[in-house]
Amino acid sequence: MKASQKNCGGSSKKHEWYNWSQGEKTIAFVKQLEKKLKYSKRLEEKEIEIIMWDERLTTKAAERTLIESDMRREKRKEVIDQLAAVYILQGYLDHIR
Repeated sequence: MKASQKNCGGSSKKHEWYNWSQGEKTIAFVKQLEKKLKYSKRLEEKEIEIIMWDERLTTKAAERTLIESDMRREKRKEVIDQLAAVYILQGYLDHIR
């Protein structure tokens, strides 16, 4: 069964725009993005909860896990984003429980 058939769903988009030295600018950017999404004409009539999720360290955590499991560098490059996505989803699922 699809998520749309259960009247639920979501989307995640990874952005590499965070710069530690420009934290305030980034926070302002994220809040502006959240506001644009919240009041978007396309989403106006839909009941969609927008949750902003900090995922900056998930790639590092995934890399650490893969290194600890003795995975070769070439193979890590192939799967690191998939594992980072799993960490993001698991963090969200833990959050909503």
